[in-house]
Parts: sequence; structure tokens; C-alpha cells
Amino acid sequence: MRDLVTLNDTQRESVQKHALAALCEFDRICKSHHINYTLAYGTLIGAIRHKGFIPWDDDIDVCVSREDLIKLRSFANDELKGGFFYQSHVTETNWYRLYDKIRVDGTVFREIAHENENIHQGIYIDIFPIDNIPENKFKAKCQLILYRLTTSILSAKYISMRHRHGAKKAIAFLFIILFFPVRKKWLYRMSEKIACSTINGKLTRSFESPYQEVFPETVYQEYTDVDFEHFRFSTVSCYDYWLKTVYGDYMKMPPEEKRVSQHYLSELSF
Repeated sequence: MRDLVTLNDTQRESVQKHALAALCEFDRICKSHHINYTLAYGTLIGAIRHKGFIPWDDDIDVCVSREDLIKLRSFANDELKGGFFYQSHVTETNWYRLYDKIRVDGTVFREIAHENENIHQGIYIDIFPIDNIPENKFKAKCQLILYRLTTSILSAKYISMRHRHGAKKAIAFLFIILFFPVRKKWLYRMSEKIACSTINGKLTRSFESPYQEVFPETVYQEYTDVDFEHFRFSTVSCYDYWLKTVYGDYMKMPPEEKRVSQHYLSELSF
């Protein structure tokens, strides 16, 4: 079993540099195919508050519509320049997360969650899908509950137990026992089917977001560019509303003890 890796400042800067290169390549192919995307979560906070990475952050998050995510899966690896790999369940069958990544070849950023999986383990950016959801609150709640159930079972069967602690580990063991005959591939397909079950809804949700933010679909209809590490990248025009809805006072720095990476690594190399 590998020891956990704690990034020093020099290592974090190298990780950020590689992730930024992946973002530049993602931006290039999105512009080439007229695909809208937005910087999201900590990356968007970093762009607005720091004009770049949050100093202790070590990845990049973007969001695209489900329709555009499906498009990206169909052509990204044919169009990415050498040195990058588009990771999804379409391009790598052992990848069972419900969001995609662009990985950097020749690097290793092995998180303990996936440390034993035979997948590309390079430094990455995360690409989260935005899905329509029912306007009816009861139907939307049922959709979310079903999604969480199927993805929780999938995660129990896929995510390393070393990534879990306390009650979460006990629940994962229970799910593994109860749903032993259920295949990961079926759970993955069912989860995506649930997420995509609403067509032409006027509300949206990012099911893979820890915040479960719900926005009107109009939020993702207008875009602007913002500064990030001396480049310009796309974001929703109403980024202030987006960030305040998710985080509240996002311009306020968190307490010192929370200024840490959220990724737990067992191997790192460039």
C-alpha cells in the first residue's frame, strides 16, 4: 500500500502548470466546435478572486451541457494535440465516474479513490455535465434520490475503501454485499439514464456537484471571458450570481485550516 503524498509548493505549481495546459487545449477544441463551457467551482472563484488558481488548489473544473459532453466524447481524442487524453466511459471502459476528464500524458496524479484501477492516472481537468431537471419539485426530488442511490452503489463497488472513513466505509461495505450481483456497467448506464431523463426542462442541475446547485437554464445561455493565469477563458456571464448561489460570499477567504487540497494522492510524478 502506497503512502499518501502531500504536495509541497513546488509540486503544486507543477500540477497547476500541467492542468492549465489541459485547460488551454480544452478551450481550443471547444472554440473549434462552437461548444460553450464555463469555469466552475473553485476554478471560477480563483478566476474572479485571484485572476488564476486559488493558491492551494490543484485541479481545474469546467461545466458543459450534457449535449455538448456527448459531442466531446465523440471527437475529443481525435482532435486533442499529442500529450492529452480525453477520459470518459466511452474512451476508457474502466472509468466509471459520471463526469469526464482531460488527462496529461507522461504525468501521474494517482488519487487513492482510483489508485488500484487500470486507467490513465495523469494530471487532469474535470468536465462536469449540466442536465435539465423537472420543474415539478416532487419529480425533481425523486430523480435526485434515484441518481444518488445508483451512483452510491456504483461508487461502493468502484471507489477504493482507503478513500472512505467511518460511517461512509460501513455503508459502502453494506452496498457491496447487498448489490454484489449488480454490474458496474449497468449501474453506470442507469445513472446516466436518470440524469438525462428530462428533456427541454427549464431548470438545470449538475448531479456530480457536491453542492447540487439548481439554476434556470437561462444561466447557461450567455457567456463572457475572464482572466485566469494570464489567459482568457469562458464563463457564464452571470458568474457573480452563480457563485453567490453556490458559495455565498465567495470573495471572503476561508479560514487558514481550510486552505488545503481536497485531493488525497498515493503517487505523483511529472
